[in-house]
Amino acid sequence: MTGLDKIIDNIIAEAQREADSIIEAAQAEAKQINDDAYAKAEIDCAKIVSDARANASLMSKISVSGAQTEARKLMLTAQREVVDGVIAQAVRKLRELPADEYFAVLVKLCENYAHGSGELVLSKADKDRLPGDFEAQLSRALAPKGASLTLADDCAPIDGGFILRYGLIEENCSFAAIAQEKHDMISDKLNAMLF
Repeated sequence: MTGLDKIIDNIIAEAQREADSIIEAAQAEAKQINDDAYAKAEIDCAKIVSDARANASLMSKISVSGAQTEARKLMLTAQREVVDGVIAQAVRKLRELPADEYFAVLVKLCENYAHGSGELVLSKADKDRLPGDFEAQLSRALAPKGASLTLADDCAPIDGGFILRYGLIEENCSFAAIAQEKHDMISDKLNAMLF
């Protein structure tokens, strides 16, 4: 398991702990959507049977299959909404961490993503609240990898995380970009936990 996987697991675990009420509500909502979909399917089936008694067997099979497909689509949509909500909540929680915890997360992310010598570009908000010893922490963390980062003079238009700049090449390591990159993996893990 890579360091990034551990960070992602920590993010998921923290989101799970801090968002129990959200998850419970999401599970209840998903159950309600599922119940409603099956109730709608039963109503649809009854209407089709009453409207087409002559061809009831064939029409019933067609409608039940369609209703079940629709119910599955509704359930998948609800699951996607719940998963996207939990991921958004986790990213928001990361951005709202106290400065010492927040910048410790950034150092860990730098350990996973940094290579060689480059610049670390932060958002203006992060640069304004940067702890005095951040660069020393970063240097200590990156030294074993033979990597080094200096703080860029400019700021990035991001909301949490950072951009790594190596000359003309930039790597987007904002929380939003990492969440997007790892969306399928996070989604699979959340679906396993929630559904």
